[in-house]
Amino acid sequence: MALTILTAGLAACGLLLLLWSVAEAMLLPLPREDAVLVAPLQGGAAEVERQIRGCRWMREHRGLRAQIIWIDRGLTPEGQEAAARLLRDAAGEQLCAAGQAAEYLERLGAFEA
Repeated sequence: MALTILTAGLAACGLLLLLWSVAEAMLLPLPREDAVLVAPLQGGAAEVERQIRGCRWMREHRGLRAQIIWIDRGLTPEGQEAAARLLRDAAGEQLCAAGQAAEYLERLGAFEA
């Protein structure tokens, strides 16, 4: 009896997850390939790694196709080292100082209509 209830509950959860995934794919369109994601990067090494790995997870597992521009908004020296290490060979990712972000985006053509 308990096994039947557990099986029915797991089947219901699986169906709900499937419906949720389909609805998410249909209702939450992802940016176009020429999109640019501008994200602030601040804190120490652990915070930097968490932020960068989170965005990379979105690119790898959720289909985010945007180029990522990281803006230095107060990185500690350890955070700067971690960002340099993580972004060294990263395709489609760039770290910019706060004052250089607009210039870099203009070079990318992000402000063109």
